[in-house]
Amino acid sequence: MDKILGRLTQKMVDHGTIDKADESIYLFGLHQGIMLFLNIITTIIIGALFNMLWESIFLMAAYIPVRSYAGGYHARTELRCYMISIFLLMVMLWMVHILHENIYILLAMFLLAVCTIYMLSPIADENKPLDELEVVVYRKRARILLGIEGILFVFFIAFHFNIAASCIAVALFGLTFMLWIGVVKQKKQAV
Repeated sequence: MDKILGRLTQKMVDHGTIDKADESIYLFGLHQGIMLFLNIITTIIIGALFNMLWESIFLMAAYIPVRSYAGGYHARTELRCYMISIFLLMVMLWMVHILHENIYILLAMFLLAVCTIYMLSPIADENKPLDELEVVVYRKRARILLGIEGILFVFFIAFHFNIAASCIAVALFGLTFMLWIGVVKQKKQAV
């Protein structure tokens, strides 16, 4: 894929569409765009296979924004990241399926996740290091997103949209798992 994208950006430079100095920026952007597209398509396919299309989309809509700022474990390779993401999505869909009727378990998961994410985030990783300013900004953004998702969770519970509430609780609980793996990884590297 990198070779194809490299040729594409080179053609853009040759045709004067982009400056040579910006070639690496466009290459990175194209690569990220393709990876995002692949992840969206995979989420839709897995959701459809599990007959939980909307749940899979809602899970990712709850998971990705907070994950972007809370941090946690990051895989060393894109393939490993992709495989872990697929596995995590399938586990989270299974959890939504079996837990959406049990409000008390969802509430407990949600509260545990919110407290953990609030206290720990952001967790840097060797594959995604953070400087001091990023730590402050990411912590604030993660907490704002937690607040928004908290309001949505309460709304969904109050109006008996249990599947939507379970998607938020399970997504944040899955993120909590990734944060703890990140903490353990940091401690191992420090030793």
